[in-house]
Amino acid sequence: MNHQFKPGDWVQCVNVDAEFCNSTILEVGDIFQITEVSVLGNIRGSRTKNNEIVDDPYLFWINPVCFIPVDPFQIKVKQIKDELDKSLQAR
Repeated sequence: MNHQFKPGDWVQCVNVDAEFCNSTILEVGDIFQITEVSVLGNIRGSRTKNNEIVDDPYLFWINPVCFIPVDPFQIKVKQIKDELDKSLQAR
C-alpha cells in the first residue's frame, strides 16, 4: 500500500530492500518523523534515537513503500514507557 505522507507524519520502516532505500542504513522497525516530501513522493526524515529526534544524514529521499504510518499517540506512549523503564533501571 502506498501512503501519501506529509511533513510531520511519523512512520515505521517495514522494508529495507535496496531498490527502494537508496543504500541507506535502515532497519525494519526504525521510527522516523518525516521532515520533507519530494515532488515524486519520496520522503526524508529524522530518526528517533534514545527518545531524541536527531537528523539522520543517511536518510535521503526514500521511497514511501518502505514505511507504514504510525499514530503520534503511539510515539508519545513509547517515549513515556522508555523514560519510565530508564528511571526504574537507574534505581
